[in-house]
Amino acid sequence: MYRASSRFPRAERDGLAKQIRRAVVSVPSNIAEGNGGIYRGVYARHVAIAHGSLMEVETQLIIAHDLGFLSEDELAHLLELGDRVGRMLRKLHEALRKET
Repeated sequence: MYRASSRFPRAERDGLAKQIRRAVVSVPSNIAEGNGGIYRGVYARHVAIAHGSLMEVETQLIIAHDLGFLSEDELAHLLELGDRVGRMLRKLHEALRKET
């Protein structure tokens, strides 16, 4: 995501590119924060927040494509990566919810 957003027009590096990068970093950061908690329910909540951040990234990538900043192939590749991460997050969330 960082490599793709670094190719955005200069004017967007402080706009859409920065939003994408923040949301991308938010995914593992929320997982780490939740994992550091004492209760499984807190961890599950942070995993759900991480999934929400991933959905933000997906939306922002579609916007970047619509604005002509990403090719169809780049968009498809990045959305596939996001889909893989999303599946992992959903499975982790389900497992954590079963433990609580």
